[in-house]
Amino acid sequence: MPWIVMTALGIIYAGLIIWVLPSLERRKVVPDIARWVVAHTGASDRVASYRLNRWSAAFRFYVDGHTAMLDGPDEARAFFERAEPFYCVMLEPAYDEFVAQGLPLRVAYVREGMWATSGRVLWRRKIPPTRFVIVTTARDVVATAR
Repeated sequence: MPWIVMTALGIIYAGLIIWVLPSLERRKVVPDIARWVVAHTGASDRVASYRLNRWSAAFRFYVDGHTAMLDGPDEARAFFERAEPFYCVMLEPAYDEFVAQGLPLRVAYVREGMWATSGRVLWRRKIPPTRFVIVTTARDVVATAR
């Protein structure tokens, strides 16, 4: 009888490894975003994340370089208004707010993926994907709001 239980557990475990984990990994965006940043930034480019919260440490790990963690709109505005080139990862609604305020930003890369990390949240209901954006300066746009 124990072999039946062990066989059933083995099949469940194999199913998790074969179907569930790869599905979750495909929805994780931070490694992909960090690879894009590393591939497209130069030595003089500044890199930041804006309000990524639980993903900030993972982003910093995958970028493997200095990354500014911006937590407030004033701090982000000061970062964006400096003359040096930059790339900043944020959620799309934050980008929309900055552009509505007149900051000359443009989206360099977009990736949809999973924001939630809690197992209970992932399994209880279908969560729509979150749009993560990497923004940089829109040099040809003039800021009108301060």
